Amino acid sequence: MYSRIQRIARFPRLVPAIKLSHRVTSQVNTGRLYCSATKDLYPTRENECKVLPRLDPVVWNNPDGKFDGPLSSAELQEYEKNGYLILKDLFSPEEMEPVIRECKAVQKSIECNQYDIKTGEEAKIAMELNSTKLRSYVYAHEDIESVKKLSRNAKLVNRARQILADEVYILQSRVNYHQAYVGQGISWHHDFDVFHADDGIPRMRALTFAVMLDKNTPETGATMLVPGSHRNFLTSLGPTPDNSWVLSITSKSYAGIIEQHMLTPVIESHGIEHATGDVGTVYLFDINTIHCNNVNVSPFNRVNVFLLYNSIKNKAIKPFSAPHPRRPEFIATKDNAVPIVPE
Repeated sequence: MYSRIQRIARFPRLVPAIKLSHRVTSQVNTGRLYCSATKDLYPTRENECKVLPRLDPVVWNNPDGKFDGPLSSAELQEYEKNGYLILKDLFSPEEMEPVIRECKAVQKSIECNQYDIKTGEEAKIAMELNSTKLRSYVYAHEDIESVKKLSRNAKLVNRARQILADEVYILQSRVNYHQAYVGQGISWHHDFDVFHADDGIPRMRALTFAVMLDKNTPETGATMLVPGSHRNFLTSLGPTPDNSWVLSITSKSYAGIIEQHMLTPVIESHGIEHATGDVGTVYLFDINTIHCNNVNVSPFNRVNVFLLYNSIKNKAIKPFSAPHPRRPEFIATKDNAVPIVPE
């Protein structure tokens, strides 16, 4: 059912997770707690870091069975416990071949300066630091036809709907190329801090599906995840820079990074695990799960497609902790937030 998950550290539980009150916990477990979208339940980017309790479900309540899906009870329990789930060979290599072919063509075109990009949308493309090698391409679900088709695939959409118990849309998509020898890492973070502070996503009702187009191993910089880290919200330091939305898609973000003194006890308590697998393997993780990836020191590429699905009831409003209105549409969807019809 699951692909191999390589463990690199597991320490005794030293710091227990913050426990919510009985009243709030009961509401969270049933999915009834959903306050006004204008109230900031997760303040961040302040002058000190904090550990805040999660006030949202991980697996949302689906009382009438409208959003029943292909995930088993055991898989849902695993996702709820760890904040992520790895599905081995969800897609066959044959199903992935058109996506691999087109993503490679985009890469070649960009690196040869032959790719047509609209004025003002240059930030869709991020190159590796001091390199002519492509690092990532955002808005892939609109610009790359095979990725658009993949984002609507029922294998992904129905699982997203099942966990979030709602219609979903793509909040962000990207192809991360992480090329041999030059693929740089990214610091420890969780996605919610950025999308909450910079874009105004109010609640933790979203998750990312990462689809492997290459074999993912520790040597190629496979994603590292902290199991159970999604149960509390670790805030980041402020203030938010004016150009944080540009920095957020490069090799180092200057906002939303978890401070080391906050991160260390969490990892000592929960450990770190690598998400590894072959072409067609998919790992999905909660928007609040702490993760990062290392440099690619190997002679092998590690190309993955990342699709962030958000509940249609959780659309972006005004940013909670940023000086700019919000990031561009191609980085965080708002204007074109339309429910996906599974294909």
